[in-house]
Amino acid sequence: MKIKTLLLAIAFIAIYPNINGQNYLRIANPDAWNPNTSSPGWENYSPHGLFTDLDLVISPQGVYTEVEVYATISSMPGDTWWPISEILWQFDLPAKTIVHDSWLWVEDEIIKADIIDYWTAFTTYEDIVDRNQDPSFLYILPDNRYEIRIYPMFEGESRRIKMSFLVPATWSRTQVTQDILLSMFQSTDHPPASVSVAVAVDEQWGVPRLNMDGTETTLTEIVVGGTGDQLHYLELDNIDFYNASELSINWDTPLAEDQDAFVSTYENQGEKFYQLAYLPDWGAVYDNEEAEKIMFLLDYTSMKTTTSLSEFLNAFQQQLSIYLSDEDLLNVAVATTEGVVFLDDLTWTSENSTLDSRIEELLTEMDTSNLQLLLQESLNWAQTQGDATQFYLLAASDAYAVPAAANATMLLLQPTIAAIGVPISVLDYQDLNVSVIYHEDEIYYGNSYFYQVLTAAFETSTVLVLRDQEISLTQGLSNMLNPVYFENAIVDYTVSLENGLCYERFNLSSNNYSLANGGALIQTGKYLGELPMEINGYLVSENSGEFYSQSTQVGADQVIPGDTLMREMWYAQHFREVFNQLSSDAERAYLIEQSIAERILTPLTAFLALEPGLGGEPCIACLVNNGGPIIFNTEEFDFEEATISVSPNPTVDFARIRLNHPSGFRADDWQAVIYDATGRAISVLPTPQQQDLFTEWTWELEGGIKAGIYFCTISSEYGEVVTKIVVLR
Repeated sequence: MKIKTLLLAIAFIAIYPNINGQNYLRIANPDAWNPNTSSPGWENYSPHGLFTDLDLVISPQGVYTEVEVYATISSMPGDTWWPISEILWQFDLPAKTIVHDSWLWVEDEIIKADIIDYWTAFTTYEDIVDRNQDPSFLYILPDNRYEIRIYPMFEGESRRIKMSFLVPATWSRTQVTQDILLSMFQSTDHPPASVSVAVAVDEQWGVPRLNMDGTETTLTEIVVGGTGDQLHYLELDNIDFYNASELSINWDTPLAEDQDAFVSTYENQGEKFYQLAYLPDWGAVYDNEEAEKIMFLLDYTSMKTTTSLSEFLNAFQQQLSIYLSDEDLLNVAVATTEGVVFLDDLTWTSENSTLDSRIEELLTEMDTSNLQLLLQESLNWAQTQGDATQFYLLAASDAYAVPAAANATMLLLQPTIAAIGVPISVLDYQDLNVSVIYHEDEIYYGNSYFYQVLTAAFETSTVLVLRDQEISLTQGLSNMLNPVYFENAIVDYTVSLENGLCYERFNLSSNNYSLANGGALIQTGKYLGELPMEINGYLVSENSGEFYSQSTQVGADQVIPGDTLMREMWYAQHFREVFNQLSSDAERAYLIEQSIAERILTPLTAFLALEPGLGGEPCIACLVNNGGPIIFNTEEFDFEEATISVSPNPTVDFARIRLNHPSGFRADDWQAVIYDATGRAISVLPTPQQQDLFTEWTWELEGGIKAGIYFCTISSEYGEVVTKIVVLR
């Protein structure tokens, strides 16, 4: 088998410790809540708040993904016993996440939070709470989790916020995956009333797929957001979302078939930033070209595992695509009430490109667990066909937990095992209803005694028990399918230019390191000089002393242009390093100053949004990317030559909204409605002037119209379009 080699590289030290705190969304009595105590009394808060709606906008950025969270928060009717409440939302985020924005809705205006030093933000917020005015306060807790506090929320009302994060993505040679922060949203006992996911349309990344508990949904619907950008869009079932254990967005890796490296660059104020995902195929430089004949024995019992059948299938198919080469031959066997069924009854299968659908069909026939029959029939089949090189058993069963039953079964299997003489690897993924057996002063869990005597009979064998290793099924499969194992391997990389140098700020591999990705280098940095970029990887096996190397060159024509977020990626880690080594007031002052300048949250700073009367400024540039009437399905609107123009724009007292359309195009019932940035309809425009080549409305601004962003929706029997209007005062 062509092996994608498993590496245990030297790990980088994580900046932050493990997160042990509890996530929660509380509606508290502000008169009793003391932020310096661990918890208020039960009588002073409603245990859990409610997400009235939850909208997620996701944009791939390379080694990071931007996740924008729009949330409307309220309390359940009857949950509170005081007229004015304070919202307290505590949550964790993945290691090395960058928090770089926070918004607060104050009536019909959006306030973009300022970033200031923590103590000023804290005292300002506490003073305001006493005066019943509108702030939000987002900061890092001492245990490296986060809290946002919002005040006030009057009885029967709700508050809306937005937070923006850059979250490290997980890279493999075939796929880029972004987890969707489930623990953050499962901070309450109440499922969100509504949930939507929107992903930025980007040709470089293709069409995204949403994976919920092993089931993938392709985001085929395209909508237009408030900024005018196109978004892949999906409304989720709120109950499924709330109960999910796994939720992620997946893209095909943006690498050409012959590429090993993704490189993006950005230049700002003389500084040149880069981000890099380098995924060399270490197995290719080590492995021989000989094809293998592999037998997979699949056992599944829903009573014995928390893994759903769809999750099992997804993990198995994914790992086959990573670890099998086109030359490998295989067969797959499952037990049914009618006997053992094989992927192919006659020969070893080589058409790997069609395996997914065929294996899915096979697993639908698996309706019982019978390891004795499964092993016996599979061994017999392999003996008949000959040349078997490896057996893999994936089982969630303790049917042979009793040693007497295990020994009796082995007496039947032993002759065939001895005759074929091939190794076996067992992956035990049972994690429910695990039996406990005491035998000869030893304790055996599940089928552990049976696997002990089974593997002892094979020429070479290994057993991996997931519940002992505390790893996922995907990681366990990756471990099992990777027979070339550099147990003590050192991996090193150099990144440079032909006429200059690169210096990394940090390496994300300690956070993103995956047994399936072959030891990927994930980093951001700066560079001096000009492209092309040289990337070299070196691996030394401390067991054998063997040395391996790979290199690639990335020319300027292969580099993806980046934006200002790359600067944030680089500086955020710098701030972590500075904070970890603080030793003087001067260093603290430097960190606060730079955190504010770069607008990146640190433990010494906080995001504070104030109402306009306290100095908060409405944000004209803050456009809502998701939710309400400012998203439209573009598939319903198909007159390609039509355009919209607004004049004057920006405007002070009036605006003419003109729909320019093809000659002779008319609609019997046009309607134009003006919405504010919160999605509230504020004006229905009068009958338009209609000419042969255009239809035009006039919006007369009344005295109550405030400065900000507004949207005009034009609808007819042909569909809907939207345009934005900037109002100045």
